[in-house]
Amino acid sequence: MIKYIFSKSFLFSPFTFVCCLCLLVATWNAQAQSDESCFEADPNVWEEAWRSCNETTNPNPELDAGHWIQYDFGAVYRLSKSWVWNYNKADALTQGMQNVRVDHSLDGDEWVYLGDFEFAQGTGEAVYGGFAGPDFGLVDARYVLFTALSNWGDEGCTGLSEVKFNLEPQLLQFVPIEFACEAPTEVFAIDILSFEELILWQGEADMYVFRYRVIGEEEWMEIEVDDTEVFLEDLEPNTEYEFQIAALCITENEEGEEIEQLSDFGESYFFTTIEEQEECGYIQSMNFMQFDEEEIVVTWNEVVGSEGYTIRYRIYGEEEWTEEEVDDTWFELYGAWLVDDIIIEFQVESNCEEEGPTGFSESFYVALGDASLEDIEIVGIGDANVTNLDRPMADLQLYPNPAQDMTMALYSSREAGRVHVQILNLSGQLLESMPFTVTEGENRLPITLRDISMGLYILKVIDTDGKESVNKKIVVTGN
Repeated sequence: MIKYIFSKSFLFSPFTFVCCLCLLVATWNAQAQSDESCFEADPNVWEEAWRSCNETTNPNPELDAGHWIQYDFGAVYRLSKSWVWNYNKADALTQGMQNVRVDHSLDGDEWVYLGDFEFAQGTGEAVYGGFAGPDFGLVDARYVLFTALSNWGDEGCTGLSEVKFNLEPQLLQFVPIEFACEAPTEVFAIDILSFEELILWQGEADMYVFRYRVIGEEEWMEIEVDDTEVFLEDLEPNTEYEFQIAALCITENEEGEEIEQLSDFGESYFFTTIEEQEECGYIQSMNFMQFDEEEIVVTWNEVVGSEGYTIRYRIYGEEEWTEEEVDDTWFELYGAWLVDDIIIEFQVESNCEEEGPTGFSESFYVALGDASLEDIEIVGIGDANVTNLDRPMADLQLYPNPAQDMTMALYSSREAGRVHVQILNLSGQLLESMPFTVTEGENRLPITLRDISMGLYILKVIDTDGKESVNKKIVVTGN
């Protein structure tokens, strides 16, 4: 439901309904219409509607106190044309708005000036058709603000009856992504136990064929999956494996018949299982995930028999450690200091009920910004896990966050082109993928969350060439 904030001294309760992809907002006795046009005459007598007789502080801090009305649509919509019915009480037509400033906003704090408009005076007649209002030109907004610069001559009060806002239809439906049926190229392998491995990838195919084998063997073991992950069990400890992935896409021919298209297998990827563990052993493998410039998450393999873990970290070269106790096999580190050109050293130990702490693992290093691991002597958990974390060149902000059924991605792109916005769960599973055309610089991308269950997710924007992405965590509050 649309929320209203008024500069007020005399009000009637506002309401709203959707008509022909229009938002109709009024404050008096309107009847629902079924006409095919959003701009036909409204057969109602518009008398008392919204009226303000005392000047109040404007929501736009750039403007002085005055008479104004703010519309809150509850979510971000793409607005085009509008239709306005001015104050129509026959003996008070001079109270109708005349010169009106119109602003719009995504968050209610930062406002964008649309223009100054002259609103025609009401007629006072029983059948009042209104007039064409501001054309918003397909802007994305949650809030619209009408500020009366003048009325039609009344010295005390200013009023307005009704406004209809047109919505861009394609914003209300999911646009399926068009993509080539190709093997995924962004693949991750995560160590779980000595005989288990989790493989994650990103892709948009209907199904995938996953095959793997021990290095040196000829025969492949093949699995068909309808997800972007495979959980491998019964592996050999401390063994190197090779794997490949092919995409299986289902399309229709001109006759409407389903056709399966299998891509070639992609390049080979490799992982090495960790050594067979004794109960409550040492940490053998560590990795990390990046959410944004000021947040990283470090993960490590599960230890059999452990009841918790202690992680410690420090900036490379410093003596003092910072320690934290955690129950899970991951740790979140965030703060503005992470944007500096630094190298962070991590160590983890498992805590067992009977044996107690096992002792800290070897060090795992992450280089931030322009810092380089080549300039230091590394003694840690294998070169494969020594990672250089570069700050993304693109920038991404989400509003609102948390969000219910829609959020706006404010995305700053290095160049014009095509991007894909993806929503993933914390296991890396792709839930939604949406294409957008962007320009160089600031872009506003409306993201639909109606089919996403309540929880914490990763929203990723992949740039034009597919070589760079930027992530943000988003909390979905559910529908």
